[in-house]
Amino acid sequence: MECPPVCPGGGDFEGSISASKVTQDSTHRFVTDAEKSAWNAKAAATAATQSANGLMSAADKKKLDGIATGANAYTHPSSHPASIIAQDATHRFVTDSEKTAWNKAVSSTSVRTIVGPMTAAQYAAITPDASTLYIITD
Repeated sequence: MECPPVCPGGGDFEGSISASKVTQDSTHRFVTDAEKSAWNAKAAATAATQSANGLMSAADKKKLDGIATGANAYTHPSSHPASIIAQDATHRFVTDSEKTAWNKAVSSTSVRTIVGPMTAAQYAAITPDASTLYIITD
């Protein structure tokens, strides 16, 4: 004898029951294989470690919440030691004594700029002087 969709009084049944004959409620629902797979793929209910997924500890959550978007822990130093600066052909360090010597060697009153081109006669007419720097440009 075939049982109606809802058997009065419940009872034991032999064989399978079609899902269409089961009444779902708020605590009894069908789920799909995809839903079960998605739930099983979620993190375990343990705290996460650096090598295993899991839930975050309260301390880690508090620390994470305190970090601004785009922030990092790098603080640029206010000065750099000369030892970390790379020098090249156009960027060199000089000492104070070198700068002092250069400043004594040439003053603004002893520089003479000559704009060229110059003829050989004009060049010969320049009277060199040990205290004058000549700058000749084309």
